[in-house]
Amino acid sequence: MEYKIIDSPILIKESFAFLEKDYGFEIIEEDIDNSGVLFIYQNASGKVSLCFDYRNNEFNVTLIKGKYTAYPNDAEYWETVKPMESLIKKNDPNFNTQKLQPNGKEYIEAVRLNANLLQKYGNKVLKGQEWF
Repeated sequence: MEYKIIDSPILIKESFAFLEKDYGFEIIEEDIDNSGVLFIYQNASGKVSLCFDYRNNEFNVTLIKGKYTAYPNDAEYWETVKPMESLIKKNDPNFNTQKLQPNGKEYIEAVRLNANLLQKYGNKVLKGQEWF
């Protein structure tokens, strides 16, 4: 199946379906408009924000510790709110995090890579068993 940017919400939900299936997350916020897509998932131990900004061509995954932690929350950034790049660097210090972003021509690989790496490195974080 070939995706167009208009299909990005579908691709994001499909790629991150494991959050609901394997970790009990549910979508608590969904915002889709001409500027981008935002999904915030929540389970008993935390939240995951998925944001695709069309204007800046950026895809960001943010991990939030605690179900009741406000997001966005600049005061607690780096303590209870962290970008997924931090989780990846903890596990693979040599990983080139630029690969997590769309390359200007397409976004599909970036979304799928983010999902795959969150599955690979985020198991205990997503279950609320550890923080980083």
